[in-house]
Amino acid sequence: MTLSDSIKVCLDKYATIQGRAPRSEYWWFVFFNWLVFIIVAVVLGLIGAAINGYEGAIITISVGYPLVCLALVIPNICVVVRRLHDTGHSGFWYFITLVPFIGGLWFLYLMIKDSDDENEYGLPVY
Repeated sequence: MTLSDSIKVCLDKYATIQGRAPRSEYWWFVFFNWLVFIIVAVVLGLIGAAINGYEGAIITISVGYPLVCLALVIPNICVVVRRLHDTGHSGFWYFITLVPFIGGLWFLYLMIKDSDDENEYGLPVY
């Protein structure tokens, strides 16, 4: 799966938690999110700086950046749940991230884990 395929699938399945998401879909979408966040921060900072200097940059980033985060939070949660389904785990395993340090490591392991077998969430998607 390519970057553009991943973006298309994740945004088409905006609020869909059924099914599975392969590693490539998840990691390409994570990469897309980072790109969007960096580009938005730079553009908003430049616009704010052009309008009102340093204070304007801080204000535009403080207002615009959370809006972008809100727009992408649902597809992010849904692709994580579908990725957990691909590894044979329930979406409730997402809450493992609330456990300090060990939860983050276990979550990373689950996101890297590969699963080529059919499980209760369906056949693998490639």
